[in-house]
Amino acid sequence: MANEKKVEGIETTKVILGYIPIVEAAGLIIAKEKGFFAKYGMTDVEVAKQANWGSARDNLEIGSAGGGIDGGQWQMPMPYQISEGLITKGSLKYSPS
Repeated sequence: MANEKKVEGIETTKVILGYIPIVEAAGLIIAKEKGFFAKYGMTDVEVAKQANWGSARDNLEIGSAGGGIDGGQWQMPMPYQISEGLITKGSLKYSPS
């Protein structure tokens, strides 16, 4: 892409972001289609439709290395509940490291 910017110290250029097909997902979808991720150095971003909130949560726990997702569009308080292990398998706290 001609308008890509090299970003010093960028952690990763590849990420899979999950979304539920509702209006709040528009930001991710538009950013991908307009090339905003690539413009700021994230050249390999995929937006992946999730079947429902439960599968999005499960895919986040799996992570992209295991066939899941790295992050995505969430409704509150889901991110807090995931990070505190309130709605994860085995009540494990999620730490994206």
